[in-house]
Amino acid sequence: MVLAGDGHPGKVYELGGTAFTMAGLAAEVSRQTGRHIVYQDMPVDAYAKALAAAGIPESFAGLLADTSLAIARGDWYTDRTDLQQLTGRPSTPLADAVAAALKAGPALGLDPRG
Repeated sequence: MVLAGDGHPGKVYELGGTAFTMAGLAAEVSRQTGRHIVYQDMPVDAYAKALAAAGIPESFAGLLADTSLAIARGDWYTDRTDLQQLTGRPSTPLADAVAAALKAGPALGLDPRG
C-alpha cells in the first residue's frame, strides 16, 4: 500500500477522480449498449423508501439516500489530485469504467442488454 511509506502520518488526502453526473452515466451506458437509458432523480425520502423496500435496512437506506443527495449537490466534489498522485496514474475515464463494467457483467451473471 502506498501509505505504508514515509511521509504520510497526519496527512489528509482528498480522494476524488473525474467528476460525472448520474445523467452523464446513463448517457454513457446508453451510448455503449445502444439502449435508451434515462436517469430520473428521486426525492430523498422516496429513494430511502425504495431502498428499504428492496431489502436494505431502513437506517442504512436513509444514509445511502442522504449520501446520494450530498453527492448530487456537489458536497463531495474535489478538484485535488491526491488520488492520482498516490496511485501514480490518472483516474479512469467514465467511458472506460462503463466499458469494463459491461464487459464484466456476463461473468457476474448480469446481462447488459437487460
